[in-house]
Amino acid sequence: MIDPELNEHLNSNGQSQQQPHSNLDELCSLLRNEVPESRQTLLDTQSNLEKVADYCSTAYLEADDKRLAFENTKNYTTHSLASVAYQINTLAFNVLHMLDLQTNQISEMESQMNYISQKFQFHNEKVARRKIALLTSAKTMVRQPKVLIPANQEKQSKYMRKPIDFSLLDDIGHGVKISNQSNFLRNLNTANTSGRMSGIQTLGPKSSMSSLSHYHHYNTLSGSGPAPTTKPPTPPQAIRSGFGTLSRSSQNKEY
Repeated sequence: MIDPELNEHLNSNGQSQQQPHSNLDELCSLLRNEVPESRQTLLDTQSNLEKVADYCSTAYLEADDKRLAFENTKNYTTHSLASVAYQINTLAFNVLHMLDLQTNQISEMESQMNYISQKFQFHNEKVARRKIALLTSAKTMVRQPKVLIPANQEKQSKYMRKPIDFSLLDDIGHGVKISNQSNFLRNLNTANTSGRMSGIQTLGPKSSMSSLSHYHHYNTLSGSGPAPTTKPPTPPQAIRSGFGTLSRSSQNKEY
């Protein structure tokens, strides 16, 4: 079934279709009459030129005035060439015009076929959309009030410059919280001093200096907290005797 829009389009373009019909009639006239007649005229001219050539050769041989016969032959040749050139030009013009009309006719038919195919695709698209619409369901639209600009807009507060507080985020996190840094440092120094003095009093006379350096190193590494109450171990004293170590002479003897 043809789309009614296509019929309406074809009926509305009736005037524009008169020229394609005239082109088609002209093409038929060229194919049936003019081109075959021009071709037949060339064939007749060929036979006539052969007869003229025979006549000129015979007249030249039988004529008493050779010069006059030669001039007549040149005139016949000139007219024959002009006639043949005109006929060839006419045939070529008709053939080219016929090819142009055929090209235009083919392009018009192609445009009509494209139009019909597009209309067919549009129809299929409409049918497909209708089938898709059958699968949809109605949705209730929730209407909301429009966003309106308030009549009395609030005035923005004036910008006030404030100094930056770098200690504002010190209490945030899991780190050590120091309330008063000066008191903390004073207590730390007092604890370290008392620990060192108690360690010096408990040490013996032989290991006092080494233990003192040991406590000083421990307090330096720890940095905080009281001093240990236990006594550190004392290193053993070396026994000096002539037989305890190897002498330099004995080393020289071994090696």
